[in-house]
Amino acid sequence: MDGGPPPGRLSYGMTEPISLAAPEPLDTHLSAELEAYLRANRLYESVAEQQHRETVLSDLSELVTEWVRRVSLAAGMTETMASETGARIFTFGSYRLGVNGPGADIDTLCIAPRHVDRKRDVFGIAEPGGVPPNPDNVLVEMLRRKPLATDIVAVADAYVPIIKFEYAGVEIDLLCACLQMSSIPDKLDILDDSILRNVDDSTQRSINGVRVTDAILRLVPNIPHFRTTLRAIKLWAKKRAVYSNVLGYLGGVAWAILVARICQLYPNASPATLLSRFFRVYEQWKWPNPVLLRSISTGNPNLGFRLWNPTMNMGDRRHLMPIITPSYPSMNTTHNVSQSTLKVMKEEISRGNRIVNAVFDSATLPVTSSSPASTASGRASPSPAASVAAAAAPSTANGHGVWAPLFEPVDFFSQHAHFLQIDVFAAEAPTQKKWRGWVESKLRLFIHRLEALPRVGVHPFPPEFISATAYPEGCGATFFFGLDFSVPPRGGRPEPPPPVGADGVTPVMRTVDITHPVEEWMGLVTNWQERTEAMLVSVAHVKRKGLPACATDSVFGRSARGGSASKRRRKERKKSVPATPPGAPASPALVGAIAAAAGAPASAAGAVATPASGAAGTPPSQAGGGATAAGVAAQPAAAAAAAVAGVDAAGDARGEKRRRLDPSPAAGEGASATPSAAAGKAPTSAAAAVAEAAVPVEPEDDELEADPGVGAPAMTPCAPTKPVISVKLAGR
Repeated sequence: MDGGPPPGRLSYGMTEPISLAAPEPLDTHLSAELEAYLRANRLYESVAEQQHRETVLSDLSELVTEWVRRVSLAAGMTETMASETGARIFTFGSYRLGVNGPGADIDTLCIAPRHVDRKRDVFGIAEPGGVPPNPDNVLVEMLRRKPLATDIVAVADAYVPIIKFEYAGVEIDLLCACLQMSSIPDKLDILDDSILRNVDDSTQRSINGVRVTDAILRLVPNIPHFRTTLRAIKLWAKKRAVYSNVLGYLGGVAWAILVARICQLYPNASPATLLSRFFRVYEQWKWPNPVLLRSISTGNPNLGFRLWNPTMNMGDRRHLMPIITPSYPSMNTTHNVSQSTLKVMKEEISRGNRIVNAVFDSATLPVTSSSPASTASGRASPSPAASVAAAAAPSTANGHGVWAPLFEPVDFFSQHAHFLQIDVFAAEAPTQKKWRGWVESKLRLFIHRLEALPRVGVHPFPPEFISATAYPEGCGATFFFGLDFSVPPRGGRPEPPPPVGADGVTPVMRTVDITHPVEEWMGLVTNWQERTEAMLVSVAHVKRKGLPACATDSVFGRSARGGSASKRRRKERKKSVPATPPGAPASPALVGAIAAAAGAPASAAGAVATPASGAAGTPPSQAGGGATAAGVAAQPAAAAAAAVAGVDAAGDARGEKRRRLDPSPAAGEGASATPSAAAGKAPTSAAAAVAEAAVPVEPEDDELEADPGVGAPAMTPCAPTKPVISVKLAGR
């Protein structure tokens, strides 16, 4: 089904299409440029890599078939009967959708008949008081005897039992489902609801990934266009750090459903148009209205599986961004989304919409000798030869594709002045893999606890860093949360008059205590039954200038590598923005240049710029209680022409001006709470002692910097209206 919609089909999904328009020449040209950009970023496998993966899957299929044959013989079957039971390998996730890149893992599912027991025959776990199974008949043990299978990690008690391993250089995530069938047919309809009869919850969850993936492919009108658009969205989500189901953003399935819904609404559109409509539709989407590819099927009531139903289930009613799977039983793929992560994603989608609008507004077809003159709108109809040439040689801007601004990595570490650094360590790499997975799975609970604090906003950041050099390779991992504080005056509460500073300025003291949620979460993760003394976790409060090199040296910290980010941006604008007389209209190219210098392209020539929200390289202004993410409470920008005329005087036209203080804190301050600060010494806890730092706010930028420390003279605030915030983080 890799072509267009089936004959006679008028609609896809829940509603009629919004538009059935065919692509125009400009849409085709931009789609070719989009695919060229994706290929330049190595998002496509070579033919040799594809063939190698197929060989790996073929070997895995032979392995599980032999495994089921052995288990059947051990159950008393004859050789003929055992050979006919069979087993099937299905793929799902990005590989099944056709959007996997080089080096990506393959999500696989093994379907086995009913006489196979998962715990006994897959993981080798005997029943209490029972006889241990023969290792020759255990799937995990058979894998360990394969020379090509390495790094095998079996997790039998996971929410979805899984075996992770690497086979001939290809990472495999293998699930197993035992259906109530005596044998597995060669042509098994995985979407037939009857295969779920009498299976347990773990089996249903294991098989659900394959059913969802296949249902998506059946509901998409044009699979090649869907795949190109989904590749672009996944790249954008990873670059903008909103790709993580564990931390409360969206995972691969959720992004795929969102893209599939746009394909249903615009069944004949090209990938460039689908990308544009993706950001336009979801910027205007009224969450928590759910995204559905089809009506929710009640299925067979005798199967007894719970369906997503906010009218009946209180828990479903609390979901903030429901994206529902299209196969039975329908479930929400985004139950981890929190207020903080939803705010970040909405801001990033708005940013994406502005950039894509700018791409379409400024795009023109390449002019060739054989093509007719361009029209005023730039949507000329070139000859077929010109169209082929345009697709073969996409235009570029400054050596990068015209789509490059959309995929610019988020400048996370310049968006906040305060961070929580979460370090996870173990003595050995295999132990660290399990320990890190456990801690990461509980980070969303940490987010919820921080969100409950008044005047505190949290921005979870999915990428993982390595901050401790004292640990062996593979034994340490670091995560960061951005923190924003909003401390309004205490209205109506009597306060003693604070002391007057040396310059006659009266500071206002405020305290934000995050001790309780940190200690509560630390107790949760450290009470894991499988935890050993060699498994350590630490939480430290660090300021921007105290960030480790792994953060500031990454692509996500390019503006936090020393110096003032706001000053540097103003200098760049002075160099890059040509002078324009006051009041003169701004050309589209000039507006684009200004937007590029600011980190986010403008939308249309002469249009009023939309509020900045997390554009790359732009730190957010201070927000009210619960503020999160990149660019909260940004002020609306002036019109493009006004921005050209007064860019130097107005500073950052996309938001409030922000400058950094540059004090030199006492030696070791800001790093003492970090477990990796002591070289060669392993950290022991989240915070071994109380660490309390007084944080003044510079009036022009609202950024927070550290006090020199306890007993040292406090830094004098620059204005009496700005508070000195004390961030309190106590250890267990």
